[in-house]
Amino acid sequence: MMLDPRQIKEKFELVKDLDSMVFVEIPQREIVDSSEYGYWLIEEVEMKWITKFNQGNERYYPRADFNQESSNGIYGFFGGIYIDNCKIYRYDGTGNAISEDDYRGKRGYLIRDHYSERDVVKVQLITNNLVEFLEQEGIKHLRTDFKRRK
Repeated sequence: MMLDPRQIKEKFELVKDLDSMVFVEIPQREIVDSSEYGYWLIEEVEMKWITKFNQGNERYYPRADFNQESSNGIYGFFGGIYIDNCKIYRYDGTGNAISEDDYRGKRGYLIRDHYSERDVVKVQLITNNLVEFLEQEGIKHLRTDFKRRK
């Protein structure tokens, strides 16, 4: 099923104060080495989340870029809803953070897109689906929703 304009409007009303950007911190402190963490994040989290937790994404192949906001994107079925391209960036804790709260110095995923109502809804649906997977798997995480600027 794809999102239709009515669904987008309804779902956006629930998240209209949020931006189209969420950081899901997955510290996994037991893994000290950043390259080992990167392997774990892709193989044990991302691949299982996208291809096993969600049906219809069996051909997903991740790019292994970390700590850069390049053209990484995901698309496919998330919670039974088809989402066509959303940006996802991976962080392994070695990025250049400008403050202690800066996500670029943490471990996890930044999920974001452009700024339309549809994009905000896409980001929230994908993030909700990731968080549901992490909770099912018992993986510690912290979600940070960014507020929309007024």
